[in-house]
Formats: sequence, C-alpha cells, structure tokens
Amino acid sequence: MNGLARLVQRDLRVMNRSLLVIQLVLPLFLLFVASFPFTALIEPLRLGGEAVTYQRFLASGLIAQTTMTGALIGGTLLFTDRRHGMFEQILVGPYRRGEYAASKVVSSVLVGLGGAAIVAVFGLPFTFGIAPTAIGVVVAFAAVLASAFLFAGVSVVLASRFRSLEAFEGTFNLLLILLTFVSSALYPLDAAPGVLRWIMLLNPLTYAVDLVRFGVLGLGTSTLAWEAVALAAETVLVFAAAVRAFGRIRIGDA
Repeated sequence: MNGLARLVQRDLRVMNRSLLVIQLVLPLFLLFVASFPFTALIEPLRLGGEAVTYQRFLASGLIAQTTMTGALIGGTLLFTDRRHGMFEQILVGPYRRGEYAASKVVSSVLVGLGGAAIVAVFGLPFTFGIAPTAIGVVVAFAAVLASAFLFAGVSVVLASRFRSLEAFEGTFNLLLILLTFVSSALYPLDAAPGVLRWIMLLNPLTYAVDLVRFGVLGLGTSTLAWEAVALAAETVLVFAAAVRAFGRIRIGDA
C-alpha cells in the first residue's frame, strides 16, 4: 500500500463519525419527515414547463447538498492534525507533503461522494417513474464530483487559516448554514426574489444542485449552461487556492 492510500485509510478511520452521522441525518430527516407536510402545503413546482412535487424537487437537491456537507467535514481532519501535532509527526515519517495534502482532499471527496450515494439510494422512491438518460447520469455525476472537489478545497483553506477551535467550528457551521439555505437545494432558483436570486447565483452549491436536478429529473433552469461553466471554473480556482494555502503551512505553525 502506497503512502497516499495509507493516509486516506487513516483519515477515514479517525474521522469524527458522530459529527458525520449528525450531518447525514439532517438530509434524511428532510427527505422522509419534513418533505411530507411541506408537499401537502406547497403546490407542485413549475420547472422547465413541468410540474414537480416538492418531494421530488427536494430529493434531487439533497444529493448535492450532502456532497457539500461531507466534503466540508473532511477539512476537520487537517485542522485536528494541526491542533494535536499530528501534522508534524506524519511529515517526519515516510510521507511527503504532497501525499499528505492529497490524502486530505481524497478523504474529503470520498466522504462527500459517500453521503451523496446514501441520499441518492434513499431518494430513489421519490423519483419513481423517471428514467434518467445516459447523458443525464453523466451530468449529475460530473456535478457531484466537481462539487466534492470544490468544497474539499474550501475545507482545506478553512482548516489552514484558523488556529482557534471555536473560530474554526463557528465559521464552519455558519458557512454550512449559509450555503445550504441560500441555494436552490430547498426552493427553486427561478422562484426566488430578485436580490436573493442573484445572491444564490454566487453560491456554487446552487450550480451543483441545478445540474444534479437536470441530470436526475431532466429539469433545467434558465441559467443552467452558465452554472455549469461557473462550477467548473470555481472548482479549478478553489482547488488552486487550497494547494497554495496548504503550501503555506509550516511545521510548528498550529
């Protein structure tokens, strides 16, 4: 087993499972508990000229939202290593800095993809009767994968910036709430008020959600092509920022 694989295995073993379970329970709660009364209150949404029940709308959106949550949680691994001196200990061992950095990104992406897979499986009943096309599946998977790398990069940047546990956790939780509720995961982009709609268009989670929804349900928004380009560009930029942020971490700087 090479160094990267060993470090990824270590990350997955030491990850805070209780935090991970809590973050995965929320989308499943929304899917199986909250969506039923909401569907009774909310009329079918009009997307792409078609009527979509709120349960269907929410199930597809939560796939991307859970990807984000899992990928962001992966950043806690780097922060914990720095806080407890494991960063220095690992680099003293037979591991290169590049392997360590790659392990944090790969671990974050795997957690994000795992969360998306769980929600996708549980959400299958809500997409009954819909047969996604091969292109749709590719688009949805590409959006999930790109967003996993993007938010993994965000998590690495956050973990490299903070030294205080309170500041890190406070910023992490605030960012998680803002990205979730100011996106199209819980309500459609085209139905949002003007100002809020433009704010939502600055949120990369919106791009991932809309692309997944297009891939799974075949429903697009008026800005879908622009969102696909924006997601790809932001993934590259954020990943570059994560590489730079990690490179600036010095041994003993914790």
